[in-house]
Amino acid sequence: MSFNDTFLLPLDDEEVIQATKSAEKAWENLHDEEAILRTREKCFKANGYNYTNNKIIELLKITADEQRELSTIISREEKYL
Repeated sequence: MSFNDTFLLPLDDEEVIQATKSAEKAWENLHDEEAILRTREKCFKANGYNYTNNKIIELLKITADEQRELSTIISREEKYL
């Protein structure tokens, strides 16, 4: 909460709590043997956040013009233009 308070536009307390819970769960999964096995069964390389380029593009709302400036996070459509 104190770190959040240093921002010009801090998040409300409930949003900080929810984001922290998500981060704590991801951290715990990185070190949990059962979670590691479940992750490998799904063919992911590691626990935590495993996003595809398309999901990152969607979440960050990266436009086609912006993708042309990137070297790694580009959609299949931009890659093969």
